[in-house]
Amino acid sequence: MLNLGAGVGQGKLSWNDYSIDGTGLATDFKIGGGPSSQVLLYYSNRVVWYSPSGYSGTWSNAMSAAGLSYFLEPQAPSFFFSGGLGLGAIGDSDGTDSESGFGLTLGAGYEIVQNLIVEFTYMHASLDNDYSISNLMLTVSWLAY
Repeated sequence: MLNLGAGVGQGKLSWNDYSIDGTGLATDFKIGGGPSSQVLLYYSNRVVWYSPSGYSGTWSNAMSAAGLSYFLEPQAPSFFFSGGLGLGAIGDSDGTDSESGFGLTLGAGYEIVQNLIVEFTYMHASLDNDYSISNLMLTVSWLAY
């Protein structure tokens, strides 16, 4: 299976009692396979690109993870649930800040017709130096299987 998606996301970077956030472009990439018509196992890469006010450049909150999706029905239309564990990271376009650490994704979505899905995803990761990221994403994807 191959999944390519884009949408809107809310990215947030927190440390100590301070945080920055912004809304921007969300991207979703998955590649893998399925042991059945209702279960998909995959590698995923999800990113929220945003420009927080008061900071220069574009920031990215990303998550590369091993993931699983479970569809309630064997064919579209169908609701599904997803989750994953992996590596979360932040970066800025100036190249001055970069941190990474363990994180998770949780999501729910709907396959409207075969190969067209809409998905809501929450991502969270605890990074080095007491940083953490939290993202909310709403994407529309083409899912080939």
